[in-house]
Amino acid sequence: MWFFGGYYKPQQSPSGYVYDDIVLGQFDLKNMAMDARHAVLNSKAASPPLRYNHRAALWHRDTMIIYGGSYQSQLGDVWVYNTTNSLTTAAAPNSLPLDPASLVYVLGAFIVTVVFVLLVLLLRWRRADRRNLQAAQVRGTAVVRGVTKERLEQLRVTKYNRAERNPESASPQQNSPDAVSNEDVCPICLIEFEDGEDVRNLPCKHIFHVACIDEWLKRNTSCPMCKSNVDLEAVTVTVESVPVSTPNRSGAVVLPIDP
Repeated sequence: MWFFGGYYKPQQSPSGYVYDDIVLGQFDLKNMAMDARHAVLNSKAASPPLRYNHRAALWHRDTMIIYGGSYQSQLGDVWVYNTTNSLTTAAAPNSLPLDPASLVYVLGAFIVTVVFVLLVLLLRWRRADRRNLQAAQVRGTAVVRGVTKERLEQLRVTKYNRAERNPESASPQQNSPDAVSNEDVCPICLIEFEDGEDVRNLPCKHIFHVACIDEWLKRNTSCPMCKSNVDLEAVTVTVESVPVSTPNRSGAVVLPIDP
Protein backbone atom coordinates (compact mmCIF):
# COMPACT_ATOMS: atom_id res chain seq x y z
CA MET A 1 0.00 0.00 0.00
CA TRP A 2 1.19 3.46 -0.94
CA PHE A 3 0.46 6.59 1.10
CA PHE A 4 1.04 10.25 0.49
CA GLY A 5 1.00 13.22 2.83
CA GLY A 6 -1.58 13.66 5.54
CA TYR A 7 -2.30 15.65 8.67
CA TYR A 8 -1.37 14.98 12.30
CA LYS A 9 -2.47 16.95 15.37
CA PRO A 10 -1.20 15.87 18.81
CA GLN A 11 -3.56 15.84 21.73
CA GLN A 12 -3.69 18.97 23.91
CA SER A 13 -1.86 20.98 21.28
CA PRO A 14 -3.08 23.87 19.14
CA SER A 15 -0.58 22.98 16.39
CA GLY A 16 -0.91 20.44 13.59
CA TYR A 17 1.53 18.92 11.09
CA VAL A 18 1.10 18.44 7.34
CA TYR A 19 3.28 15.96 5.42
CA ASP A 20 4.39 15.65 1.82
CA ASP A 21 6.23 12.32 1.94
CA ILE A 22 5.39 9.15 0.02
CA VAL A 23 5.32 6.00 2.13
CA LEU A 24 5.19 2.35 1.10
CA GLY A 25 3.48 0.22 3.71
CA GLN A 26 3.62 -3.56 3.78
CA PHE A 27 1.22 -5.11 6.28
CA ASP A 28 2.17 -8.39 7.94
CA LEU A 29 -1.03 -10.27 8.74
CA LYS A 30 0.81 -12.92 10.74
CA ASN A 31 2.44 -10.48 13.14
CA MET A 32 -0.27 -7.82 12.75
CA ALA A 33 2.33 -5.15 12.06
CA MET A 34 3.11 -2.76 9.21
CA ASP A 35 6.56 -2.14 7.81
CA ALA A 36 6.75 1.47 6.54
CA ARG A 37 9.39 2.69 4.10
CA HIS A 38 9.91 6.21 2.74
CA ALA A 39 10.17 6.77 -0.98
CA VAL A 40 13.32 8.61 -2.07
CA LEU A 41 12.48 11.55 -4.34
CA ASN A 42 15.16 12.93 -6.63
CA SER A 43 13.62 16.39 -6.78
CA LYS A 44 11.11 18.29 -4.68
CA ALA A 45 9.80 19.93 -7.84
CA ALA A 46 8.78 16.51 -9.20
CA SER A 47 6.66 15.63 -6.12
CA PRO A 48 3.33 16.93 -4.85
CA PRO A 49 3.49 19.74 -2.28
CA LEU A 50 2.13 19.63 1.26
CA ARG A 51 -1.55 18.70 1.51
CA TYR A 52 -4.20 16.75 3.39
CA ASN A 53 -7.83 15.69 2.77
CA HIS A 54 -6.75 14.69 -0.74
CA ARG A 55 -7.55 11.60 -2.81
CA ALA A 56 -5.09 8.95 -3.97
CA ALA A 57 -5.55 5.82 -6.07
CA LEU A 58 -3.30 3.20 -7.62
CA TRP A 59 -3.65 2.94 -11.40
CA HIS A 60 -2.32 0.04 -13.45
CA ARG A 61 -0.58 -1.34 -10.31
CA ASP A 62 2.48 0.87 -10.71
CA THR A 63 1.10 4.40 -10.89
CA MET A 64 -0.31 6.40 -7.96
CA ILE A 65 -2.60 9.29 -8.81
CA ILE A 66 -2.91 12.09 -6.24
CA TYR A 67 -5.71 14.62 -6.58
CA GLY A 68 -6.94 17.70 -4.72
CA GLY A 69 -6.66 18.31 -1.01
CA SER A 70 -6.01 21.47 0.94
CA TYR A 71 -3.19 23.31 2.69
CA GLN A 72 -3.68 27.01 3.45
CA SER A 73 -5.98 26.94 0.42
CA GLN A 74 -8.03 24.46 -1.54
CA LEU A 75 -5.98 22.51 -4.11
CA GLY A 76 -7.29 21.11 -7.42
CA ASP A 77 -4.15 19.74 -9.08
CA VAL A 78 -3.46 16.14 -10.15
CA TRP A 79 -0.16 14.35 -9.68
CA VAL A 80 1.02 11.04 -11.05
CA TYR A 81 3.75 9.09 -9.28
CA ASN A 82 5.34 6.04 -10.89
CA THR A 83 6.08 3.47 -8.22
CA THR A 84 8.06 1.19 -10.52
CA ASN A 85 11.64 0.74 -9.29
CA SER A 86 11.11 3.35 -6.57
CA LEU A 87 13.94 3.65 -4.08
CA THR A 88 12.78 3.40 -0.45
CA THR A 89 14.45 3.71 2.93
CA ALA A 90 13.37 2.33 6.29
CA ALA A 91 11.21 4.75 8.21
CA ALA A 92 12.39 5.72 11.67
CA PRO A 93 10.11 4.34 14.41
CA ASN A 94 9.89 7.78 16.09
CA SER A 95 9.76 9.93 12.98
CA LEU A 96 6.92 12.12 14.26
CA PRO A 97 8.08 15.57 15.30
CA LEU A 98 8.18 16.47 18.96
CA ASP A 99 5.10 18.32 20.08
CA PRO A 100 6.10 21.69 21.61
CA ALA A 101 2.97 21.79 23.77
CA SER A 102 3.72 18.33 25.16
CA LEU A 103 7.28 19.42 25.83
CA VAL A 104 5.98 22.44 27.75
CA TYR A 105 3.71 20.21 29.84
CA VAL A 106 6.51 17.76 30.59
CA LEU A 107 8.95 20.54 31.46
CA GLY A 108 6.37 22.28 33.65
CA ALA A 109 5.58 19.05 35.50
CA PHE A 110 9.30 18.46 36.08
CA ILE A 111 9.82 21.97 37.46
CA VAL A 112 6.78 21.67 39.75
CA THR A 113 8.06 18.31 41.03
CA VAL A 114 11.52 19.71 41.75
CA VAL A 115 10.08 22.76 43.56
CA PHE A 116 7.76 20.53 45.61
CA VAL A 117 10.63 18.25 46.65
CA LEU A 118 12.77 21.26 47.61
CA LEU A 119 9.94 22.72 49.69
CA VAL A 120 9.43 19.41 51.49
CA LEU A 121 13.16 19.15 52.24
CA LEU A 122 13.23 22.77 53.43
CA LEU A 123 10.28 22.21 55.79
CA ARG A 124 11.86 19.04 57.19
CA TRP A 125 15.16 20.86 57.70
CA ARG A 126 13.43 23.76 59.47
CA ARG A 127 11.53 21.38 61.75
CA ALA A 128 14.69 19.43 62.59
CA ASP A 129 16.59 22.66 63.25
CA ARG A 130 13.78 23.90 65.52
CA ARG A 131 13.75 20.60 67.44
CA ASN A 132 17.53 20.73 67.87
CA LEU A 133 17.31 24.32 69.10
CA GLN A 134 14.61 23.44 71.62
CA ALA A 135 16.61 20.43 72.81
CA ALA A 136 19.70 22.60 73.19
CA GLN A 137 17.72 25.15 75.18
CA VAL A 138 16.36 22.42 77.45
CA ARG A 139 19.85 21.00 77.99
CA GLY A 140 21.23 24.46 78.61
CA THR A 141 18.51 25.22 81.14
CA ALA A 142 19.14 21.95 82.93
CA VAL A 143 22.92 22.30 83.06
CA VAL A 144 23.53 26.01 83.50
CA ARG A 145 21.82 27.12 86.70
CA GLY A 146 23.01 29.79 89.09
CA VAL A 147 21.56 31.40 92.17
CA THR A 148 18.23 33.17 91.96
CA LYS A 149 17.95 36.92 91.69
CA GLU A 150 16.25 37.08 95.08
CA ARG A 151 19.10 35.17 96.72
CA LEU A 152 21.68 37.38 94.99
CA GLU A 153 20.04 40.50 96.37
CA GLN A 154 20.26 39.04 99.87
CA LEU A 155 24.06 38.94 99.73
CA ARG A 156 25.40 42.10 101.34
CA VAL A 157 27.35 44.74 99.42
CA THR A 158 29.74 46.75 101.59
CA LYS A 159 32.56 49.24 101.16
CA TYR A 160 35.97 47.68 101.27
CA ASN A 161 38.21 48.87 104.14
CA ARG A 162 41.63 47.32 104.29
CA ALA A 163 42.35 48.56 107.80
CA GLU A 164 39.23 46.90 109.20
CA ARG A 165 39.77 43.57 107.44
CA ASN A 166 43.50 43.40 108.12
CA PRO A 167 44.61 45.58 111.03
CA GLU A 168 48.23 44.52 110.56
CA SER A 169 48.28 46.24 107.17
CA ALA A 170 48.39 49.63 108.93
CA SER A 171 52.10 49.16 109.69
CA PRO A 172 54.56 50.75 107.21
CA GLN A 173 56.03 47.39 106.26
CA GLN A 174 52.63 45.95 105.44
CA ASN A 175 51.77 48.94 103.21
CA SER A 176 54.56 48.12 100.76
CA PRO A 177 53.50 46.84 97.30
CA ASP A 178 55.10 43.46 97.98
CA ALA A 179 53.07 42.92 101.15
CA VAL A 180 49.64 42.53 99.51
CA SER A 181 47.86 39.50 100.99
CA ASN A 182 45.48 37.16 99.20
CA GLU A 183 42.55 38.68 101.07
CA ASP A 184 43.22 42.06 99.42
CA VAL A 185 42.85 40.64 95.87
CA CYS A 186 39.65 39.56 94.11
CA PRO A 187 40.06 35.79 93.49
CA ILE A 188 38.21 36.01 90.16
CA CYS A 189 39.85 38.94 88.34
CA LEU A 190 43.03 38.99 90.50
CA ILE A 191 42.83 42.78 90.85
CA GLU A 192 43.59 44.37 94.22
CA PHE A 193 40.70 45.84 96.15
CA GLU A 194 40.71 49.58 96.73
CA ASP A 195 39.44 51.34 99.82
CA GLY A 196 35.84 52.44 99.42
CA GLU A 197 35.18 49.99 96.57
CA ASP A 198 31.92 48.00 96.55
CA VAL A 199 32.44 44.34 97.38
CA ARG A 200 29.91 41.56 97.81
CA ASN A 201 30.11 39.42 100.93
CA LEU A 202 29.31 35.72 100.75
CA PRO A 203 28.10 33.72 103.77
CA CYS A 204 31.50 32.03 103.89
CA LYS A 205 33.12 35.45 104.63
CA HIS A 206 34.87 35.66 101.25
CA ILE A 207 34.54 38.95 99.36
CA PHE A 208 34.65 39.68 95.62
CA HIS A 209 34.08 42.50 93.22
CA VAL A 210 30.34 42.87 92.69
CA ALA A 211 30.51 42.48 88.90
CA CYS A 212 32.87 39.50 89.13
CA ILE A 213 30.91 37.44 91.64
CA ASP A 214 27.52 38.32 90.10
CA GLU A 215 28.65 36.96 86.74
CA TRP A 216 30.01 33.85 88.46
CA LEU A 217 26.81 33.22 90.42
CA LYS A 218 24.72 33.35 87.22
CA ARG A 219 26.19 29.94 86.34
CA ASN A 220 27.26 28.54 89.70
CA THR A 221 25.84 28.22 93.19
CA SER A 222 29.09 27.80 95.10
CA CYS A 223 31.86 30.09 96.28
CA PRO A 224 34.86 30.16 93.91
CA MET A 225 37.22 29.89 96.88
CA CYS A 226 35.81 27.32 99.29
CA LYS A 227 33.03 25.77 97.12
CA SER A 228 30.43 26.29 99.84
CA ASN A 229 26.83 26.45 98.62
CA VAL A 230 25.70 30.06 98.39
CA ASP A 231 22.04 29.04 98.01
CA LEU A 232 21.95 27.73 101.57
CA GLU A 233 20.95 30.30 104.13
CA ALA A 234 23.59 31.11 106.69
CA VAL A 235 22.72 29.26 109.82
CA THR A 236 23.93 30.74 113.06
CA VAL A 237 24.65 28.03 115.52
CA THR A 238 24.43 29.25 119.11
CA VAL A 239 26.25 27.14 121.61
CA GLU A 240 24.99 27.72 125.11
CA SER A 241 27.61 27.59 127.78
CA VAL A 242 26.95 24.95 130.38
CA PRO A 243 28.02 26.03 133.88
CA VAL A 244 30.63 23.76 135.38
CA SER A 245 29.69 22.80 138.90
CA THR A 246 32.47 22.68 141.46
CA PRO A 247 32.40 20.06 144.18
CA ASN A 248 30.82 21.35 147.36
CA ARG A 249 32.88 21.07 150.50
CA SER A 250 30.90 20.48 153.62
CA GLY A 251 31.98 21.73 156.99
CA ALA A 252 32.32 18.23 158.47
CA VAL A 253 35.38 17.58 160.57
CA VAL A 254 37.18 14.28 160.15
CA LEU A 255 38.84 13.10 163.32
CA PRO A 256 41.80 10.76 163.19
CA ILE A 257 41.32 7.37 164.88
CA ASP A 258 44.08 6.21 167.08
CA PRO A 259 44.94 2.54 166.92
